[in-house]
Amino acid sequence: RRGIDRFSRSSLLNILFLLLMDVHSSTPVSHALIRDFARFAGREGAVASLFIVAGALLEGLGLSLLVPIVALLSGQAGGAWWQIAATRLFRLAGVTSGFGRLLLLMGLFGGVMLSRTFVVAQRDVRIAELQFAFLKTLRLGILRRLTDAGWAYVARLQHARITHVMSADIQRLATGLSALGSGAGSAMMLTGQFALSALLDLRVALVLAVLFALGAFGFRALLRQTQSLGNYLADMNLYLLNGTAQYLGGLKLAVSQNLEESFLNDADRVLSGLSQRQIEYARQYVNNRAAISVLSALAAIVLVIVGFGWLHTPSALLVTLLLLVSRMIAPAMLVQQSAQQFAGALGVYRDIKAFERELALAARPPVPAASSAMPDGPIVFDKVRFHHSLAAGEPAEFDLTIPQGEFLGITGPSGRGKTTFADLLAGLHPPQSGSICVGGIERTAAALSAWRDRLGYVCQDSYLFHDTLRANLAWANPAANEKEMWHVLRLVGAEDLVRRLPNGLETVTGERGIILSGGERQRIALARALLRWPHLLVLDEATGAIDSAGEREILVMLRDLAPRPTIVLIAHRTGNLDLCDRVIHF
Repeated sequence: RRGIDRFSRSSLLNILFLLLMDVHSSTPVSHALIRDFARFAGREGAVASLFIVAGALLEGLGLSLLVPIVALLSGQAGGAWWQIAATRLFRLAGVTSGFGRLLLLMGLFGGVMLSRTFVVAQRDVRIAELQFAFLKTLRLGILRRLTDAGWAYVARLQHARITHVMSADIQRLATGLSALGSGAGSAMMLTGQFALSALLDLRVALVLAVLFALGAFGFRALLRQTQSLGNYLADMNLYLLNGTAQYLGGLKLAVSQNLEESFLNDADRVLSGLSQRQIEYARQYVNNRAAISVLSALAAIVLVIVGFGWLHTPSALLVTLLLLVSRMIAPAMLVQQSAQQFAGALGVYRDIKAFERELALAARPPVPAASSAMPDGPIVFDKVRFHHSLAAGEPAEFDLTIPQGEFLGITGPSGRGKTTFADLLAGLHPPQSGSICVGGIERTAAALSAWRDRLGYVCQDSYLFHDTLRANLAWANPAANEKEMWHVLRLVGAEDLVRRLPNGLETVTGERGIILSGGERQRIALARALLRWPHLLVLDEATGAIDSAGEREILVMLRDLAPRPTIVLIAHRTGNLDLCDRVIHF
């Protein structure tokens, strides 16, 4: 066990890939990716590495058995080490006839190849399991850092960037990690084949090594281009995704005002640049594969000429070496392809790690151990100040007491701090000075989780998931039953609406609830918040898309709730604010 632990720390995957594949990509990013993957793999990575080694050894053992087989078929004899080893094997097995010896050698060859097939299958499965587990951990780590980041940072974050990292970037990284495993296996196999050729005839092996070294040197240019293309693809794909998301977000405006053409022109420019680079890459990739094929044929020709005409290599050995060279072509091409895929993923990993560092810098301060639940009672803002970094002027000192169960109305012009007040109330922003107390107890960072469990928040942009109405409602309270869902829908005046829909609660709302009108979405969002049975209900322009009569019906319902939560209603329309217990003008 201690040996395996030391083996895992040394990371054979790391060593193999850096030594045998890292022709050009020995950059800080490539080392970081291999190091991180090796550390994550740990002992499981050590076991996978052992399977890689075992597969290469069995490949070499199987090929070495071909030498005495060919010698036996051709009737060659001699004093080479492989002939001496075969003679001892025949004597140990008690086999004297030529046919019996052939059966013994073929049986051993078949057993070795069968074992190699099993070992290679185990190798590939274990590497795949490590790859998927690493990607899962990476995704969860990004999501954890995202949830730990401060709200001010998250609110400004480009949504397309998150989507791109969690989907396209991770998928391209998966391709790179797959190349890491398959390339390490192929590189190890290629090394074993070179070692076997050296054992069979060192002079021929040196000739082969020179030819393959020339091919590897010529491969450097393609690797450089691949890595450059990978970086370019990562940047341009994000640019396209962000542009498409913004275009779809403003699709109605774009179509209604004939503004689609500018989006299409921009997309055409980016796609043309991508296509040109990909064509150049494909051309060089094809040329490189052709070069490998030519190099392999050249190696075979040189082997025959040098081995037969100059070195006078025995024919059995020469045939085996030719077969060995032909077997080297496949792993050599796999090493080439894997190195390209790995180099192409380096730009993606660079962006992922940069995003992780950015999220880490934006993380909220560590939260102390959770305290007991917040008590009921009045909410008190005591000398609270908060100032947005881009806001003009200096913030005023804010004092306010909201008695438990009060229906408080907030109004005032845009930009006066109404939404910021709601965010402070919900705990999305901590006060920069002063304190917020509930029931005489300060609402500290440790109490935020318990506080938010009691909160219902509805904003003007009533976001609905592309899912069923049932799933949208249950998102706020997974334990709610169907009877409770219909109850809150009835309270907000949405029961008849849902019953008229083709599939009732099972109706899919479409992207952002597109099948519903703005007012209908707001009713569903309000029902979802009520389904939490909150102690505090914050409504930030939550009824602005509903007609005035419908809004009044909803506000009357909220006023008459028993027991009634504390309600803070932020509204630009003042016509129905007479239903509130108190109205504050910002």
